[in-house]
Amino acid sequence: RDLARMRPVVSDAMFDAMRYWLAAAEARGQHNRVEQATLTRIQPARVRRDVYFDAITLRLHAHCLDYTVNQAGDVLSGSRETPRRFSEYWTLIRGRHPGERRGDGDGCPSCGAPMHLTMAGNCEHCGTHLTLGEFDWVLSKIEQDESYRG
Repeated sequence: RDLARMRPVVSDAMFDAMRYWLAAAEARGQHNRVEQATLTRIQPARVRRDVYFDAITLRLHAHCLDYTVNQAGDVLSGSRETPRRFSEYWTLIRGRHPGERRGDGDGCPSCGAPMHLTMAGNCEHCGTHLTLGEFDWVLSKIEQDESYRG
């Protein structure tokens, strides 16, 4: 549930969706738990390029404990003991010409905070634009087997 940790590695749209779903679960007094996640295989599924973006879709095969609990800790769905095996399609994107950061070091040249950039290249702390507007690889989409169309 630590959104700050995921922010640098997901697209703006993915971040907004995750924030929405986490808030909706929280409002219902529920929390999804994923434990003992094990990646068993990765298969390239699709590579695309256009004028603005590079994109790669990978099929990830994994297993984990995946369950939802209420505020009392009671399991509402899933299992704390039986791992769930699954595969998903993860699409990562990047700008075709990743920009260079302005300023030196690990801190924002405007506010001095640790360097954490949004996908658009702005300082997450003060909003100052620090890149040329391009970005490196971020997770853009997760699709389940039954919905992926390639």
